[in-house]
Amino acid sequence: MPSEAQPEPLYRRIAGEFEARIRSGDLQPGQRLPSIRQIADRWRIATATRVLASLREAGLVEYSLARHLDGFAILVDERPHKE
Repeated sequence: MPSEAQPEPLYRRIAGEFEARIRSGDLQPGQRLPSIRQIADRWRIATATRVLASLREAGLVEYSLARHLDGFAILVDERPHKE
């Protein structure tokens, strides 16, 4: 019996949206991402930490406890550079 494809978890879809925005330049290096609470409230999910953890594991964001940058921010510019 063929197995049915499982739908992609919501946290992965949300992380994919952020990744696309990072790679397109809509979100810039150094720019802060929404907080865990903001993500949870906006998408009404309990797994907001998994969204940011997924982006961190992909090397797209970093977590900072610096007073001026408390939270997650875009790490590097992954967009192709124009010649």
